[in-house]
Amino acid sequence: GIKFPLTRHYIEKMGGRNYGADSIMRSSNIPVLDYKTLYMENDSLFSDSDHLNSIGGARFCRRIAADIMAGH
Repeated sequence: GIKFPLTRHYIEKMGGRNYGADSIMRSSNIPVLDYKTLYMENDSLFSDSDHLNSIGGARFCRRIAADIMAGH
């Protein structure tokens, strides 16, 4: 599973709420890569509060690939 990057504003508005999918995955021994706060200080990488723009998306793809290759 992957928890995608979000802006600080979006994270603050969520107030800790989530749908619990990560808990379900972890309880089934499915790894979850948590990138929720990865770019929260860099709004220039987002097209809106929960979608990366093309620059952010390219950077994020490289990060995911590196983490997967490293075995995270």
